[in-house]
Amino acid sequence: MLEYLTSVYHTQKYFSIFFGMSFANWNAGSSTLFALSGVLELRWWIVHTPTFNPYLMYSVAGPTILSNNHFNGSKLGSYVLFQDYMGFGVMLGTQHHFTIEAKLVHYSNGDLGVYNQGMQVPFLMALGYSF
Repeated sequence: MLEYLTSVYHTQKYFSIFFGMSFANWNAGSSTLFALSGVLELRWWIVHTPTFNPYLMYSVAGPTILSNNHFNGSKLGSYVLFQDYMGFGVMLGTQHHFTIEAKLVHYSNGDLGVYNQGMQVPFLMALGYSF
């Protein structure tokens, strides 16, 4: 998964909002799925230190366009779904440029279609760089 986020709101200490996009390529067996999603991410900062800033993150109902409405035997119900995720991360370094994140990702059509088996990504580990 490739993701680009930009900060749109940040309090002095504990809360921030990010907006961006993600592109994912999921593979399972002989199934391949591409997903392009809009992202609105909320972050709650646990503590701030000069070199270590951990946070909890949550994103809900990010509009997503898929390359296929079936994946690994599941009927996703539509080519347009919603991406949700939650997890935790940490910004590292004196300038807080490096990020490490772990998250759970879920795709669903929100019961807007006849089929809604959804798709789970039980664990995603991400490494990033902030400009």
